Amino acid sequence: MNIRNGKHMVGRLKEELKKVEHNVDVMKENVKREMIVKYGCEVDLDKVAAAEINLELLDTLIELDQLRNGHYKERDKIKDMIEGKRYNLTQEIKNNSDYQTLDAMLIERERDLDYYMWKMAHAPPRKVHNLSLS
Repeated sequence: MNIRNGKHMVGRLKEELKKVEHNVDVMKENVKREMIVKYGCEVDLDKVAAAEINLELLDTLIELDQLRNGHYKERDKIKDMIEGKRYNLTQEIKNNSDYQTLDAMLIERERDLDYYMWKMAHAPPRKVHNLSLS
């Protein structure tokens, strides 16, 4: 009796399998018809999935490229700002050097003048010779 039940069960499973396979075939046909109605032809879903992944990848690459360009623009702006500041600083240093040179010259002239004044104050009086032509 056990073998008989097993054979009967195998027979029922085979019938169920045939029904399921038939249902799968019907579903495939329905999907094909829907694709033809919607897209005008049968569409390979693997290719659609691959195309969707490629589109997402391209979108990501475009975003990355835009970010990179934004960073390059920001970097160039900062470089220009640094160059401007460097130029201004160079001009300030040059002006400061000119002022220090002028200050050194004034200090030297002041010392010369102080020495001349000191020398005049400590020098013996000069004799004035009166030369007359008579």
